[in-house]
Amino acid sequence: MGGKIKIMVVEDTYIVAKDIQDSLQELNYVVDHITDSGTEAINLAEKYNPDIILMDIKLKGAMDGIEAATIIKDQYNIPVIYLTAYADEYTLQRAKRTEPSGYIIKPYKREEIHSAIEMALYKRKMENYLKQREEFLSTTLKSISDAVITTDKSARITFINPIAEELSGWNQEDLLGNHISQLYRSTDEKNNKITENPVLLVLSNGEKKTIDDHVFMTKQNKPIVISSDISPIKNNKGEIIGTVITVRDNTEKQKIQKELIKAQKLASLSHIAGNIGHEFNNLLTVIIGNIELIKHTGTLDKTCAIDIEEAEIAARKAKDLAKQLLNFARKGDMEKHPVDLEKMLKDVVNSVMQTSVTRYELSLPADLWRVNADESQLSQVFFNVIKKTFSMFRESGKIAVIAQNEELKVQGNLPIDPGKYVKITIKEYGTSIPKEQLDQLFDPFFTAENDPSGIELAIAYSIVKKHGGYITADSRFEEGTSFYVYLPAITEVKIEQKKAPVKMYKGKRRVLIMDDQELVRIIAGKMLNHFGFDVEFARHGKEAIEVYSRELNANNPFSVVLMDLTVEYGMGAKETIPKLKEIDSDVKAIVSSGYLNDPIFFNYATYGFKGVIKKPYDLVELNKTVRDIINEE
Repeated sequence: MGGKIKIMVVEDTYIVAKDIQDSLQELNYVVDHITDSGTEAINLAEKYNPDIILMDIKLKGAMDGIEAATIIKDQYNIPVIYLTAYADEYTLQRAKRTEPSGYIIKPYKREEIHSAIEMALYKRKMENYLKQREEFLSTTLKSISDAVITTDKSARITFINPIAEELSGWNQEDLLGNHISQLYRSTDEKNNKITENPVLLVLSNGEKKTIDDHVFMTKQNKPIVISSDISPIKNNKGEIIGTVITVRDNTEKQKIQKELIKAQKLASLSHIAGNIGHEFNNLLTVIIGNIELIKHTGTLDKTCAIDIEEAEIAARKAKDLAKQLLNFARKGDMEKHPVDLEKMLKDVVNSVMQTSVTRYELSLPADLWRVNADESQLSQVFFNVIKKTFSMFRESGKIAVIAQNEELKVQGNLPIDPGKYVKITIKEYGTSIPKEQLDQLFDPFFTAENDPSGIELAIAYSIVKKHGGYITADSRFEEGTSFYVYLPAITEVKIEQKKAPVKMYKGKRRVLIMDDQELVRIIAGKMLNHFGFDVEFARHGKEAIEVYSRELNANNPFSVVLMDLTVEYGMGAKETIPKLKEIDSDVKAIVSSGYLNDPIFFNYATYGFKGVIKKPYDLVELNKTVRDIINEE
């Protein structure tokens, strides 16, 4: 039996309506309203919302039962069962279009009404269940963080969630019923060719397909690097009835991977550059030392003096080049202090562009924040980038350098922390770079056709990263190419005290020089001899320990020990100093090297050293360092 189900009867013949009511009540249904008008049936349905309506097709008034049922179904979604004497084809077709829950021909039997009502109620229950499931699944799909697209077996779109809308640039209303190729057009990232639509392949063979890192074109033809999982949707019989496509935006992931690969390449090359820079500095120590000794100890005629001066200038430039190599290798020391970017940028631009006919403009606000940086290294960044911009785009006719204060309040697309930055834009107008070249600009192994030298930007990248900043580039067709440099800003500047001029020290003291390079030992000895020091030599740590111990026992101790950090075949300074401390706890040692990447140079006292000096050093530097250690007595 049906229970307390509320039923409305719409019948234009009173006797028939009364008979239906009696039958329904005997079946334990509640007949709460009877009417003979389609219009009134609509009003009663709105007001009382019955569980089911028994509707005669022929009614009083202008509106028949089919018209009334159509409105009731559309507006109130109440099941309607037709109970009528009309069974002609035309009436039947009209009634079918309203999707009724039943159709009973008069005269009827009570059992027929009962069966039709129970089936209609069951159908409504299942429809409501399926509707709730559909809403649940739709809500779930809309809540998924990945883009989700579904199709039918003809590859026509049946659903896309909000993430897919945002990713593709399309609205669901624009796509429903359209072929998947309108939305899902993938391109091979390597050759930029449109690939076979994988959705059609899955519909064909019924096998799940996963595609990593391919290019998805948005409505605006913007390329996005994605990964996709495409799975077939099957019914209970195992028949394919559609597909579900899950799409993940890998653009940021790919950027991180490219940055990692770039970092690995830089690490590999930096190792080579560091070793070259170290050996180069050993040679420069000898060259610069001999030049200075000639200047200080000999009387030169005018021509020789000029030659020596030019040689010294060349040696100093070579020293700067070695410093660039070590900066690139991240093995150079950082001499940071507040830097006036406005002055630096003006000087660099004037230096690069002084021989060029290319027009340029500078936009440097007076209130530009300062940055805490190694001035020499940072100047090299802008010199390299501006020079590279000029050499690659010399035909564009105009270059602009724009600096501005910028505060990043949240973590955005840039791989740097929120905070205050100075943003420097170096822009050329008119020339664009292909995307495949743009991604490789800071690769040390990359060379462009119009500019074969590629390491300048790699050096700039390394220096900026070491300063806690970021450098990137962007290029747009017919708009030009821009480089963007972000550097952490400082708003409080401490005024540095001027250093007192260095005085040359002369005194009879003994110095032990330990270095595995004979030429370095010789020139360092000559330089110290020039200032009145007595020197002895050792090639490695073991020899230095033997010499130091011997002289100490002979009551002829050394005032200072100058030791190279790295010795190719033997103990270097780091390994030697503890053993010297065992012999003489008051030993005064200076550590020296061609690069200062070891923690020992930032905490040399912790390791037992009294001072540090970097190669290539000159007369003044060496004399001052040794003198300062002796003056501590």
